[in-house]
Amino acid sequence: MSIQPTTSCPQPVKNADVFLLRLICHDWSDLYTDKILRHLRDAAQTTTKLIIVEHVVPLVYGEDETYKHIPGAVSTDAPPKPLLANTMAVNVVPYLVDLQNLFLRIFPESRLQCISHTICP
Repeated sequence: MSIQPTTSCPQPVKNADVFLLRLICHDWSDLYTDKILRHLRDAAQTTTKLIIVEHVVPLVYGEDETYKHIPGAVSTDAPPKPLLANTMAVNVVPYLVDLQNLFLRIFPESRLQCISHTICP
C-alpha cells in the first residue's frame, strides 16, 4: 500500500491491483478530477480496479430522461415550472452541501452525471 499525497503529477505506482480514491474527487473541479483519473488510468494495468468512495449529489430526473440510463438515478414526476425535479425524492442534505461548496469553493459538489461522464466518456 502506498499513499500518494499529490494529484497533479503522474502516478508513481505502476501496475497496481487497486487504486483507492477516498473523498478526493469532490474536492476538485471536473477538470482536475479528470486529470487525476487520467494519471491513474495511465498507470493501471488491464486488471486494475478503481474504487471511488465519494459524496455524490443524487441525480433526480423528471420529464428529461437524458440521464435515465445512469445507475442510481431517481425518477420523479416533474413538478410545475420553475421548481426543480428534486421534490424531496432523495435526501436534501447533499443539495445543501452542493450550494455551500458552490459559494465557498467556486465549484459545486460532484454530481452523478459528471462522474459518470469522466469515468466512462
